[in-house]
Amino acid sequence: MPWGADAWERLAALPLTIEAVDLEFPKLPVGEWERVTTVIALKGLGETGLGEDVTYEAEEHERVRSSPPAFEAVGTWTLGAFCARVAETDLFPAGTPDHEVSRRYRRWAWESAALDLALRQADTDLATALDRTPRAVTFVSSAKVGNPPSVAALQPLLDAVPDLRFKLDAGADWDDAFLADLAALDRADCIDFKAFYVGTIVDVDISPKHTLRISEALPNATLEDVAPGKATKLVAEENAERLSWDAPIQSVADIKALPIKASRMNVKPSRIGSIQELLAVHDRLDKLGAERYGGGQFELGVGRGQIILLASLLHPDGANDVAPAVYHAFEPGDDLPSSPLPAPTALRGFRWPSDERDD
Repeated sequence: MPWGADAWERLAALPLTIEAVDLEFPKLPVGEWERVTTVIALKGLGETGLGEDVTYEAEEHERVRSSPPAFEAVGTWTLGAFCARVAETDLFPAGTPDHEVSRRYRRWAWESAALDLALRQADTDLATALDRTPRAVTFVSSAKVGNPPSVAALQPLLDAVPDLRFKLDAGADWDDAFLADLAALDRADCIDFKAFYVGTIVDVDISPKHTLRISEALPNATLEDVAPGKATKLVAEENAERLSWDAPIQSVADIKALPIKASRMNVKPSRIGSIQELLAVHDRLDKLGAERYGGGQFELGVGRGQIILLASLLHPDGANDVAPAVYHAFEPGDDLPSSPLPAPTALRGFRWPSDERDD
């Protein structure tokens, strides 16, 4: 039996007792934008399980205060039964979210909290449950290169962490001079073309010709979410193994629908939405022999540590875009952790050790 299916059967059978549900709303000002998330706390038998909803629209989190999902979480379950109940529940009772993927973000938060609680009530942890050994986690930093783009924008981070490496969002304004500087710096492990985002603040339109120019200028970088059609064809003719996907991947079916065989993948648990499907995705990528790395969604709370833990167990050596949350509020002169993050020596539930707290 594939390890993914077997692992889900073991996790799904975990007993789960929920006696209370609390919501928390962490916030972080970032320039003119304020990032808001919702942390779901499920409590029972003296334990607390946590999960984080990374929906991007702040108003959606405000609506949760007055219109929480209309289902009764309190009770005795198995983890599998609870997750099935979450899957059939409208988690946006106040109205349709701006982006359909937000439904998956919120579902992941509830399932994460339930998994954390079930593991704690069983006095175990995710590594043990999956029969995996935690390893040190390599990570990159998502950083901005400014407008106009300049490698000088990366220098404050490099001053703080001299060996830091990056995942950068490609720009239509990346001219030959900037590309030469970026190539000389030799710190870009992944370039994200964001071709599948529509109606967001990160939308970008990069021509096939310019996509190829960036690809050729940075020959060692993973090329994520290149536009389908001509751009993908141009890159694939010489560098198919460097192509990677992120935004289009929500299920095993999405992997099967890719225009070429997946050789690299950014696996974002919150975009997939369910524990069962996440394990199935990893099982599929195992069979394909695909390289994997993880990606974050600007988590402010426990969600960041949870994706770091998954990277530690499933793809510790990839270009994981899971830099610890202290990177979000970085100011020049700050102390920052460097990559790799040491492997944890003690775990409980579904939580990175730094996220442990007294509830």
